[in-house]
Amino acid sequence: MNKMSRKIIYLGTILLLTLVSCKKDKNTCVPYTHQIDETQLLADVAVLDQYLADSGIVAIQHESGLRYVIHTEGTGSIVQSCDIVSANYAGYLLNGNCFDTNIEAVARDEGIFDVNRSYGPFNFYVEQGWVIPGWDIGFLQLKPGAKATLYIPGALGYGKAGTPSGEIPPNASLIFDVEVIGIILID
Repeated sequence: MNKMSRKIIYLGTILLLTLVSCKKDKNTCVPYTHQIDETQLLADVAVLDQYLADSGIVAIQHESGLRYVIHTEGTGSIVQSCDIVSANYAGYLLNGNCFDTNIEAVARDEGIFDVNRSYGPFNFYVEQGWVIPGWDIGFLQLKPGAKATLYIPGALGYGKAGTPSGEIPPNASLIFDVEVIGIILID
C-alpha cells in the first residue's frame, strides 16, 4: 500500500469516527440556526431570479430564497434534519466558473484538479452548522439518488464575507449541481 492510499484510509477513518462520535439522537437533535442578513437576501434573490429568467431556467422557489431544479427525483424518504448525507457536488459562480467539486473528473475538466486533494463523497450532518444554509435547505428537499441544481442566494451561501481565498466573492450567489448518494445510518 502506497503512502497516498494509507493517507486516504486514515482520513476516511477519522471522518467516520468523527461522524460516529457526533451521532445525533433524532429525539434530541436541535437544528442549527444560521444567521441570515434579510436585507442582503432580498437583493441576492432579485439577482438570482434575474439570472434564472435570463437563462431560461424554471426553478422551484423555496420560501427561504433558495431556487432549485430536481433532475432525478430519487427514491425513499426525503432527507431530514440531523441525517448524515453522503453527496457529490460541483459548485459554480453565476459566471460559470467552477470553484469546487468533490468529483475528480469534474475537477480535471474544469481545470481545478488538485493532486493533494482527496476526491470522493462528501458526508455531512444536515442542519447542524456543517454546511452553508443553502445546502441545509436544499438537501431537505431531496431523496437518496436525487440529482438537482441548487441556486443559492449569497446570503444563504458565504454571505458578506465570501471565502478567505477570495474565490467566492462577498454576497456571491452560487450554483451547485448535487447528487444525494445516500443517507448514512449509524446505530
